[in-house]
Amino acid sequence: GILLSVLDSLKSSNLNINIVLAIFDMEEHRYFLTKSMGSIHFYRDSQKRLNYNHFLGAFILDLCGHSVGVKDRENSLFVIGANTSPFLSQSIKFTQNHVKNLQAYRLRSRRLFHLSDNYIFDRNRKPNLFFTCGQDPNCHTPKDTFEKLNLEKISNISTYITHCIQTINRKFGDNTAEFLLTSGENPPFNHESETAELSRFFNAEIGPHHNLDRICDFLIRELSKTPNNDLEKIKSTLKDLGIL
Repeated sequence: GILLSVLDSLKSSNLNINIVLAIFDMEEHRYFLTKSMGSIHFYRDSQKRLNYNHFLGAFILDLCGHSVGVKDRENSLFVIGANTSPFLSQSIKFTQNHVKNLQAYRLRSRRLFHLSDNYIFDRNRKPNLFFTCGQDPNCHTPKDTFEKLNLEKISNISTYITHCIQTINRKFGDNTAEFLLTSGENPPFNHESETAELSRFFNAEIGPHHNLDRICDFLIRELSKTPNNDLEKIKSTLKDLGIL
């Protein structure tokens, strides 16, 4: 639904880039990470049609319809894969200033984030961004109903993605690219960059000695358990476990 809304918004834009809308199927159990998985089949089949030498990146959305189950972080959106392309990473950061009531947190891709259709692009080292709000406890249950969707957040994510695509598109039309490429983040999104993003999410000082993989793993697992987490309680548990 978000992707269809984005395309509707872009219809009147004079785009300098080509966009492929792919709505994948067979992503769940039995097919997940097999050659029958929709996105894996698409990637392999599309080699005949698409020139991946000029591929700017894939935007993958999964579980973007709900509030994040942490008090005061309900409007969070995790953008995973910021390390796969400095330009994509900067376009996300640049876009943040244009969309209110949505807080995007950039993270690096890693195996524990191979949860969706981002997997095949990551495995083949193609630029990609995986947009997600984490797994809600109601996911894949009869309680996963329409009234639990955060419609305002869905609309904001649609606006966010639209702005991001327009920012990338302007790379070919004005000096936006010059701004993006000279604003201090020419190196890939790295450990230090991710540390700053996680510090912002937790509102805590996270240093270079902390194991970011363990922090991310704990956070993702915690979000899938209960819908109403307390940030201070999460931080306390991380400290008790010696992670934070």
